[in-house]
Amino acid sequence: MRQKLAIKSLLLTAVIVGLSSCQVYTVSPESFKIQMLEYPVFTQLDSTDSLYLGPVYFYAYDMEYIFVKDKNGKSKFLQNNPTIEARIFENSGRKTVFYFDTMELKNDTLTGIRSFLNPERNDVAIPYDSIQKIEIQNNKKKFYFVDEEF
Repeated sequence: MRQKLAIKSLLLTAVIVGLSSCQVYTVSPESFKIQMLEYPVFTQLDSTDSLYLGPVYFYAYDMEYIFVKDKNGKSKFLQNNPTIEARIFENSGRKTVFYFDTMELKNDTLTGIRSFLNPERNDVAIPYDSIQKIEIQNNKKKFYFVDEEF
């Protein structure tokens, strides 16, 4: 009985440490819009290599860094990669998560890829004036950019 309790405590501690290791940053909707407008079109075709799917190809912005703020309000440049996710919080309370480098701001509407596994989930368009807050997080999944011709 005592051993089971010790194992459960150890697992709970590991989960808490694992969840807390992902740093969450914020970016104001105004700053985000300025950064997105600097890269108004998809400029490169990228591939991520997924353990389960093999290569996944998608159009992405060629933005190298994202200007964000940490929880203490300190400004930082976060290097862009395919595992960066953006959580979009709307005034209505709805939350949408996109892969950052697949997001597109067009005609004051924000769109992006929510899931590589389930494309039906990607049909989301968010009116830009409804965005209240944006959080950016690197989930450190096993995706990376690959230079490959296809």
